[in-house]
Amino acid sequence: MKYILIYFSLFLTLSCQNDHEIRLKGKIFGTYYSVITYGKEKEPEVLRKEIDQLLTRLDYIYSTYKSDSELSKLNNFHSEDTIGLTSELFNVLKISEEVYQDTDGFFDVTVGPIVNAWGFGPDGVQKRPSEKELKILSQLVGMDKIKLFDNGDIKKINKNIYIDLSAIAKGHAVDEVSEYLKRSEFKSALVEIGGEVRAYGKKPDGTDFRIGIEKPSEVQSGEIVNVVALDNMSLATSGSYRNYKKYQDKVFSHTIDPKTKKPAQNKVISVTVVHEKCVYADAYATALMAMGAKKALEFANNKGLGIYILVKNGEKIDTLTSNSFPKK
Repeated sequence: MKYILIYFSLFLTLSCQNDHEIRLKGKIFGTYYSVITYGKEKEPEVLRKEIDQLLTRLDYIYSTYKSDSELSKLNNFHSEDTIGLTSELFNVLKISEEVYQDTDGFFDVTVGPIVNAWGFGPDGVQKRPSEKELKILSQLVGMDKIKLFDNGDIKKINKNIYIDLSAIAKGHAVDEVSEYLKRSEFKSALVEIGGEVRAYGKKPDGTDFRIGIEKPSEVQSGEIVNVVALDNMSLATSGSYRNYKKYQDKVFSHTIDPKTKKPAQNKVISVTVVHEKCVYADAYATALMAMGAKKALEFANNKGLGIYILVKNGEKIDTLTSNSFPKK
């Protein structure tokens, strides 16, 4: 599970009577969601029910913690025959494949067995895996071991392949909720799930929604290191310090490097990504954490991707930003 450094620093002005503001909060994916909408009058509890139904359906598609989810059934389908997927799961896997190729394998949803082996998955393992175990599990890693067909089918070239969408599912769900609100004719909205955020439209005073990036801390401190105005954009952050394991006297981050099959060993504390779609911001944030600061910055500048990196430098924290990261 990816832990996020972002929290809502919303800086919202009080809405006028005709703005029809709706604010909702709820639980999903083992975390919390928040929705703020403007421009359409609707009973809040009716909208809450609709959003809860949408998110619950998505949870039963790509959860690895629910044995009866579509993804769990796919992971337990130990056959090389093709199998049909829902459009939601197929689309997330297609985007995962795209980012996998784009990042040269630094984003890989088949790394789940390695994640589990290090104790960061649903299996509840609490021991450091041996080199022999990692070597065996490495045979299951790589998106080249699955094939996606244009008709929505999938073929597991390795029938034991295990897929974990925790680094992309929340971003996809944020997009799904945002698109639902657009179709429902809400003028503007801000959607957040577990720290992944997407905004469209403007606040009632005509300004953009603004999101604060929190200072790294093992507990949520509320101290802000930067504020980003989202002009019809999404933002996601991947961090290394709130989800970790300690084996003997060594601390291991939950961010697994698909190249080494081990927790990423670099000084990057967090990577924040701004992108039009939250599903991409979510996926790229994970990939760039694994890359390390120098490679991540080069990648972002070559791609025109807006990123904000916090790097541990002794007792200090250095800040790096790509050329496309929004200015204050």
